[in-house]
Amino acid sequence: MGLGLSNIDAQVYIYLALNGPCKARELMDEMELYKNQLYCSLKNLKEKDIVCASNGFPAAFSAIPFDEVLDLLSVI
Repeated sequence: MGLGLSNIDAQVYIYLALNGPCKARELMDEMELYKNQLYCSLKNLKEKDIVCASNGFPAAFSAIPFDEVLDLLSVI
């Protein structure tokens, strides 16, 4: 969270980093988040380029490696 991420953003990133690519429905179920909470968080993470989405439907979301996140966020 000290890297400019909200609590939910940090939790979503860590979940994706530890568990690999997931679809939004899986994330909502596993993390017990509301749809709007999750999509807001995914949007924030994608804007910071630390989470990316596949082109398929439904999209699978994945996190970039932690060391790359530190490099990106230390510049911001």
